[in-house]
Amino acid sequence: MNTYKLAAFLLLLSAALSTSAQSLLIDVSAGRSRSDDAYARIALRSQLSPRVRLGLEVQTGSARYRFIGAKPFTDGQVLSLRIPVSVKFYESETFEANFFLSPGYRRLTKSGEQGPLASSTSTAVSLEPGIMTRIGLTERLSFHSGFSVPMVYEIRPERLFENELTLIQTGLSYRVGTRALLFARVPFGGAYGADGDAEKYFWATEIGFRFALGGDLKNASLEF
Repeated sequence: MNTYKLAAFLLLLSAALSTSAQSLLIDVSAGRSRSDDAYARIALRSQLSPRVRLGLEVQTGSARYRFIGAKPFTDGQVLSLRIPVSVKFYESETFEANFFLSPGYRRLTKSGEQGPLASSTSTAVSLEPGIMTRIGLTERLSFHSGFSVPMVYEIRPERLFENELTLIQTGLSYRVGTRALLFARVPFGGAYGADGDAEKYFWATEIGFRFALGGDLKNASLEF
């Protein structure tokens, strides 16, 4: 998927989400992880109904510890696209619980010489199911926690089960108005893939800003 096709896809999907939604949530965030020196993420989240949310996330970053064909490299670029769907299955005045499922696409590009890698680029598909909860600590401050099981399957240059992670999800959000909040999140946990030749542990730290168009942030649960 080249840059122009990706840009056109994002514009069309964002227009479709905004016209069909009760409200449109926009996240802008940045962070770092065991896999990436730094990354930036833009996410659109469409509140289709009081319980159902559909999203689109685009993330780009600078590789720190990634794999192509189960062989590590430390200098390159990462581009990923995800389309999460979440369903709220419980809600009270200070607590809510959401199930989410997030299919995605990822492309890696190694900088410089290819070296021992089978290719300088890699494409993969992913799937991440999970459960997230939100606990309202005060009128403005909320604690978020849950777990997810991201799975990554590389399709080029080799077909292999690259990684499966079991992540604990934690985070805080603070409402700065009826339509805006600040958030921070830290997922961490174990990983296994490529018959033991891939990543063994994962962590990330991320901070960001969310604002709402066409509504408020009454439903402020964070999907990771």
